[in-house]
Amino acid sequence: MAPLGAALVGYPSLAFARRLALERPTLTLLAAAVLAWAQVVAVAQLLSLAEAFEAGPLLVAHALLALVALFATRWVPRPPSGPRTLLVSAIRRLRGGGPEYVTLAVAVGFAALVSLILAVVVAPNNPDALSYHLSRAAYWAQEGSVFHFRGASVRQAAFPPNAEILLSWLIGLTRSDALVQLVQFAFYGLALAGVYEGARLLRFDGRAALVAALAFGCLPQVLLQASSAQNDLATAVAVGAPVLFGVRGLRSGSRGEMLVSALGLGLAVGTKATALVALAPVLGLLSLVALRQGRLPRAAAYAGVALVSILALGTANYVQNVRDFDHPLAPTSFLETAGGEAGLERSVAPPGGERPQNAVRMAWTSFVETAPLDAPVVADVLKRTGKALMPSAETTDGPSLPLKLRFGFEVEEAVDEDTSGYGLLGLVVLVPCWTWAMVRGPADRRAVAMAAAAGLVLLALTFRFSIYNGRALLPFAALAAPLMGLAAQRVWTRMAAAALAGLSVVPTVLANPSKPVLPEGGTSIFELDRREQMARRNEPFLKVDRELARRLPDDAPLGVKVGEDFLDYALFGVGFDRRVQRVAAGDDERGGVVAGRPVSAILYEGREPPFASRVVRLSPTVRLMLVGQRP
Repeated sequence: MAPLGAALVGYPSLAFARRLALERPTLTLLAAAVLAWAQVVAVAQLLSLAEAFEAGPLLVAHALLALVALFATRWVPRPPSGPRTLLVSAIRRLRGGGPEYVTLAVAVGFAALVSLILAVVVAPNNPDALSYHLSRAAYWAQEGSVFHFRGASVRQAAFPPNAEILLSWLIGLTRSDALVQLVQFAFYGLALAGVYEGARLLRFDGRAALVAALAFGCLPQVLLQASSAQNDLATAVAVGAPVLFGVRGLRSGSRGEMLVSALGLGLAVGTKATALVALAPVLGLLSLVALRQGRLPRAAAYAGVALVSILALGTANYVQNVRDFDHPLAPTSFLETAGGEAGLERSVAPPGGERPQNAVRMAWTSFVETAPLDAPVVADVLKRTGKALMPSAETTDGPSLPLKLRFGFEVEEAVDEDTSGYGLLGLVVLVPCWTWAMVRGPADRRAVAMAAAAGLVLLALTFRFSIYNGRALLPFAALAAPLMGLAAQRVWTRMAAAALAGLSVVPTVLANPSKPVLPEGGTSIFELDRREQMARRNEPFLKVDRELARRLPDDAPLGVKVGEDFLDYALFGVGFDRRVQRVAAGDDERGGVVAGRPVSAILYEGREPPFASRVVRLSPTVRLMLVGQRP
């Protein structure tokens, strides 16, 4: 049913995007994507009010919207004309530009192809995805609602949900996770289109904009996100689209483009906390455009529509957080203990006196000392420089987590979607272009560069430094990426960008320890079965998963009483045949009744079950209590 659902969502989105009469297909694609995402989120929330977020009602709702679009636009889709001609024309333009353009295109094409294969063929295995991105999506599909569910962990309940609603939409329609990683892959393509159009908005010509977009597509953190089930590329698009269409709409007076921008702001607020931080510089940039253009009445109308969009698409989960946790973001106890570095005093927000150093460390480790950094001489210089600049900085993360080089403390360097930054390509191309644009050049480029930098600073003032900063900074890197069009202005800078892009792509897509294409220790990810793929970064869980499969039928209902980081997504099974219910206060654990429903067993992590005689030990920390039977 996924193709039918995609067609029903895509038709009204594309029909209304075409009515905007945008000058390039990339703009139409971006507008249609924002409209489609907004449609899915709005329908999901409305159906959730009646706990009807499931395949049948979803298809009916989208079909009704498609009929409305048909009567409103009378657009009849037709196959694209001359796709072969367009492809040949694009290849000719690339070849006419020189070998550096071809190199960049080949690098992105190769990386995108490998990422697509990994996204479709390999099971999701990112720890965050398995513990809350995908697990909350599976619970929503099971419960028929994208609102807070009973017994949810803090991250499953409190974190903004708009990207994961797309995952749950796919799971609900397909009863499979075969397509869920395509969500981030689609946002990868949309992010490249956004960078291209952002560069055109900043008055770079087509070839310079192409260099910026293709170079952005080769940055390690961007590529690694493309085959994962996380939400950082979605956040980058949700932040970038409002800027693109907002500036265009305020300049031209296009109500349609201002509407798309307003919807993007609503989606951004409901996607990730980093988008909330990005909102200040984004709104400041849009206000600056309105003032320079003398469009205050137009800006006031835009602000009103944006406020409605934010309330409708971005605030539902924050309201539920206030109701359930007495705080719009999360329980206070969670905010006081999450974030920062393991082993040190932890909190989400950095202490006031440490904020300047926190900002330097966050930028340094993401854009300067960053994995993959395969040039030993450069790495050594950067390591020594970092230690000289910040002698008190240190890392205390455990040896089980592969990390990059940090301030003179030699630990294993890894290429993965959690801890990687922007590589030599980011250091040599993105950072200089970003910096140059802040001090020289036209006012509009300077404004964008400063808005992206302001967002980074605000993030550093709001959130404590951690090893995961590279992906947290992705929205701001995406805002600054159009400025890489500056690298296209000279042959040698284009060639340097192309060479570094080619060097970045190969280790990034082939040597990711989460999904090693090349045999690592004699084994490629393609040689593993689904359980082994899912446990690739979670080896202790593999034994738990296999023992559980041996002890319980695939469709046996299961209760779980586990910690914040437990990978409960894997418990649903390949076809989501098993009902998984989290244990909450008031459940009859001894009687095997969870949320008023009988279960076949209850899984416990880090605690003892009430009936020791019925317990099977699955791992040193995980126990399975069988209901009504002995082990």
